Amino acid sequence: MVKAPFEQLVAGVYSGFLSRLFVATHPIILVGADATGRLLATELVTAGERVSLINIDSEACSCASKLPGISVLCGDATNLSTLKQAGAEHARLLYAATSKDEVNLRICRIAAESFHIPRLVARTISETDVAIPEESHIEILSTIRAIATIFKDVSPSRNLLPILKMREGVERVAEVAVDSPVCIGQTLGRISLRDGIVVWLRRGGDLIVPELSTELRLGDVLTLIGKEETIVHIRDQLCVDC
Repeated sequence: MVKAPFEQLVAGVYSGFLSRLFVATHPIILVGADATGRLLATELVTAGERVSLINIDSEACSCASKLPGISVLCGDATNLSTLKQAGAEHARLLYAATSKDEVNLRICRIAAESFHIPRLVARTISETDVAIPEESHIEILSTIRAIATIFKDVSPSRNLLPILKMREGVERVAEVAVDSPVCIGQTLGRISLRDGIVVWLRRGGDLIVPELSTELRLGDVLTLIGKEETIVHIRDQLCVDC
């Protein structure tokens, strides 16, 4: 049945209301209020997200409390009461980014056992693989990959590139333009990425979160994350004159 104009208007308004309500009642919880955490929180709020920031250090909390639109909780995120205060019962994502890998994993495990948070991300600083239970849905990611994948679920932003570049280490961020005729019309899934990831695809003035089925066009610019040799490998496939 085709909706009358009034019904379409009501449906549109109601849909927008539900969308805003979901964001308002399903916060993103960030554990860790260092400079990167504060920048990430600010970008998420700018993107329209409700953000709760937890840190155990009172000085870091004091700095974070000056940021507009962010709920700051000074406490231990390994305590259930602290996570509840931050809104864990309704959160849609928790990102544990303290300075200790084992603490980040512990926070995510506690959250997994006590709450139904769709995404749990533990930041890892070391290169050592961390074992987690197979049934767990905890993601263990480097800072640069964590920030990138979190924003794949929110909204792409050019403002994130400086944040990502701040955290470059073994892996780095690079932008590569597609100008090889061989790649035009091919899907992203047919490009050999090795262990790299494509964060965004810039097409004209639009930023797109690409899928493996996304077809490449002349002039597309891919934002990549990977080791130097991986970036070179991907660039060699996409770019003729690089």
